Amino acid sequence: MENSTLPSPLQWTDAYKIGVDKVDTQHRFLFETINYLGGVLRAPEPDPDVVMKQIDFLVTWYKAHFIYEESCFGRACASDGDCATRGRNRNAHDEMLARVKTIVDQAHFPMRRIAAARDLYTASCEWLVDHVANVDNAFSTCQSSPGAHGADTIRDTESETFRGDSPRPSVTPAPASR
Repeated sequence: MENSTLPSPLQWTDAYKIGVDKVDTQHRFLFETINYLGGVLRAPEPDPDVVMKQIDFLVTWYKAHFIYEESCFGRACASDGDCATRGRNRNAHDEMLARVKTIVDQAHFPMRRIAAARDLYTASCEWLVDHVANVDNAFSTCQSSPGAHGADTIRDTESETFRGDSPRPSVTPAPASR
């Protein structure tokens, strides 16, 4: 796949907010991290080592975010037993992690690394926008369920859990050639 066929960078808008500040911050950071990988891949000759660092960073963020988000859904839905959105969210996360693992397994082969990174970037662009818009935004259903504690419970305890203000990726993309 050529650089010109990579999907356009993701654009964060307030429409993606689900009403839980840390989750919204993490989603925005995932958008930025995916875009950063896209920027690295758009370089005239992407450095395979830099690409691998960005892949590892993105995968680490996916895992950490999924754990945090699932705990949020769990706390919000706990008072009414469970809500359908919680299971749908967890299943979507499991499916994405399986897809990511398949792609990342290819990235460990140096000759496949750039192609695998492009696959990861493309899959991430497609999946994240759809997931946030269609699964995570349904979180408001859990928050408004009778007896649900929703975002208030999460806001009270989120500082004790995963923080969404991690540093930016430490690798700077190569400047574009003129």
